[in-house]
Amino acid sequence: MAAIAACLAVTVIFASCTNNSDVFSNIDVNFIKADNIEGFENVARIEAFVAETQWSKHIIAEVSLKNNGFELCLPSMLTVDWLIPVVNENMKGVSVSEPSAKWSFLSLEVESTNKSLYHILLLDNSYNQPNGIATKEVVYVYADRPVKLSGNVTRKDQQPGYSSLRLPYETEISSTYENLILSSGWNIVCMERSFEYIREDFRRVYYTYSNKNTSECKWRLIVHKIDTY
Repeated sequence: MAAIAACLAVTVIFASCTNNSDVFSNIDVNFIKADNIEGFENVARIEAFVAETQWSKHIIAEVSLKNNGFELCLPSMLTVDWLIPVVNENMKGVSVSEPSAKWSFLSLEVESTNKSLYHILLLDNSYNQPNGIATKEVVYVYADRPVKLSGNVTRKDQQPGYSSLRLPYETEISSTYENLILSSGWNIVCMERSFEYIREDFRRVYYTYSNKNTSECKWRLIVHKIDTY
């Protein structure tokens, strides 16, 4: 999901933006509001989109800039053409309760006045600028039906030496789903990550996805870097 990132004008069905409650007591699933984000004075516009692939993304909502932050009301429904099957070749080894389920992931990308490219991410206090890497991050996931995921999948990035992540070393990615439960519609997922450097040209990245509480996470403006995996 951290790797999931021609914009199209589209019509969507918007949520009512009432304060729906969930296990994350300080976060509303459908309505996102953030104030006083550090460095926000350089923000000119924010795009909220979901992506089928790296080259195909769909804007899903207007983002209002307010109080050195933003407000965003997520659509209650996404068109099925924008969703990705949960069960695919990258999920072998993961148990999926509804094999026909589909999902997608919210990305917030910033156009700035200083021509830099930023992302807005919800990260915990382990965030370490300028690397922009935190051990815990909130991921907004849309599912077309209730589904539960459990298990682990490990894969290597495609091209050792100069990979598809454009890193100067080979990367092995291990993703664990800790009985992750998704409801129909938008969900808040806790993503935890860690790194293990095996040798100079090889490392492992561990991701764990769960329904853990993420109340300590804050919205942060992150300079876009390729090496954030």
